[in-house]
Amino acid sequence: MTGSDHKSVKPAAILSWPKSKLGPAITKRDYAAYLAAVSPHLLPHLKDRPITLIRLPGGLRAQRFYQRHWNFNPPPFVETVDLFSEHRKEDGTYILCNNLASLLWFAQIANLDLHAWLSSTNPPSLTPTIRQTI
Repeated sequence: MTGSDHKSVKPAAILSWPKSKLGPAITKRDYAAYLAAVSPHLLPHLKDRPITLIRLPGGLRAQRFYQRHWNFNPPPFVETVDLFSEHRKEDGTYILCNNLASLLWFAQIANLDLHAWLSSTNPPSLTPTIRQTI
């Protein structure tokens, strides 16, 4: 990582949520640990579904933005899929969350909300199963 790249990565101890009546302050490290703990339950529901992120790189009270198209190469462990965008009238690259490393990377880039498509890039077979009873 070069010096200029390092500036865009915020440390894990950065405060993501300030202390409130609802509970103690939560850091990015706390959030990543939570995602790791719930990943066995969360990842099966995200598998093979393009993801839209709501990112807050400046913290909870700063400007947020949606990100669904990727114009840069994510880390090698983050899978992507190229799909036609009806809105943009062109192919776009979308990210998938198929593994724990991707989920933790989302925490690192200040994503607080995962919006998985209802459709999958690997849909199940629609062939009906016929059961024979005796």
